[in-house]
Amino acid sequence: MPYVGLRGFQDTATDEAPQSWEQGIRQIKPWGHVQIAAMAGDLIPKVPETSVYIHWWTQSVESKVVSIATDYIFVNQALTTAYTSGGVAGQVLYVKMAAASQAHFVPQDLVIFRSNTYHELDTSGEVVASVSNGANSYVAVKLREADDNGSAISKTLANVAGDGVLMEAGGVSYDGAPIGEAISYAATKWTNNHHIVRTPLEVTRRAIIEMTRTAPVYSQVFAQSQMYHYIKLERILLWSILTESTATPNGKAQTTMDGIVTAMRTYEAANGKGNIKAYNRDTGYTGKTWAEGGWDWLEEREVAAMVDGEDLARRTITGTKAFQAFSNLAIEMGNIEISPMTTKIGMRIREFFGPVMQYDLSVHPLFNQTTLWQRAALAFLPGNMQITYLTDTMLKSDKNAWKEGGQIAADGIKEEWLSDWSCKYFFPQCNLLMFGLGQTAA
Repeated sequence: MPYVGLRGFQDTATDEAPQSWEQGIRQIKPWGHVQIAAMAGDLIPKVPETSVYIHWWTQSVESKVVSIATDYIFVNQALTTAYTSGGVAGQVLYVKMAAASQAHFVPQDLVIFRSNTYHELDTSGEVVASVSNGANSYVAVKLREADDNGSAISKTLANVAGDGVLMEAGGVSYDGAPIGEAISYAATKWTNNHHIVRTPLEVTRRAIIEMTRTAPVYSQVFAQSQMYHYIKLERILLWSILTESTATPNGKAQTTMDGIVTAMRTYEAANGKGNIKAYNRDTGYTGKTWAEGGWDWLEEREVAAMVDGEDLARRTITGTKAFQAFSNLAIEMGNIEISPMTTKIGMRIREFFGPVMQYDLSVHPLFNQTTLWQRAALAFLPGNMQITYLTDTMLKSDKNAWKEGGQIAADGIKEEWLSDWSCKYFFPQCNLLMFGLGQTAA
């Protein structure tokens, strides 16, 4: 092809100029996609197992605090005459309750009648009998003081019924007394399955040999498959549910595990302690913005998570908008409850100091993939988890088999990442799962 006159840089044959090519492919850094899986072996213990099925037992400290229903304090053993006032030291009152509650108390227990409204009403007594009789079970309490603590506010122990509790306050015996009744508590059994996760990678022989401007094809698919395999593990550690089925093509069992969120939901459904809650749907805060009600609402959540004690700090993974909600709340409360971004436990986090607890916050990209979870926060104790495995994460490599025939004589490489993991979740009642952060309660 002839060129007439001034020749420019574009006057070249197609593909004649080599141009400038970046070597390799710039991959977005997947920071934060596998935060829980990344804690395995470090903050979260990681141990081998020898069975598909794992079981463990947990036991919490019993509070021995029982709510008293309205008109459930009686002056007679038949439980027919409700108490009104005038109790004196040495008088026996009969507190009706469910058999499961009555079983917490035995003779020689010291107890306190305690109102949830009037602090003055605390009245001490001693358990002299504890009788199991179905819905008519009762605890007989001999008052150790007169029912006059609420005289200044015109309230009596009758005002504790429906608004208060009977709680153990220690024990008491007398010189030469016979041995009393023992109380022991059963542990709670938990179960989980091991869960197979497989992520294949396949490359043809020619693709392995072909030179590219970016990076060797095998290197590309190797890195991608590894990354997506760990993201799969992260998802099951969060959201998988416990199942088992033999309705498979070969009739062999398929087992899946409970993730941390499912374990919490199971506990909350059985106990209703308030460990899972949505601010934007909490009727107790209707009409209040996050700035107006968020601090008090967080305090309620923390009380639910601290009933059984444990550490004050919680590792907390959030969506972007939930992270922002914590920051905005700190500003609203005087800009003193949140730290600058710091590196802690190998991740970039921000420490938020709530009414009681400390939240080590980090944004989790998987939370940002759906609108609901953008405003969610999961606060948990890594030390209360244990990752187990039948087979730890491994690459089932074809090595140089592509030159020798490989898997079923494939003209290339057929490999896969494989994990057979599960997890033990101890004390989910110490965790919090919060939604609707930063929104106005409806």
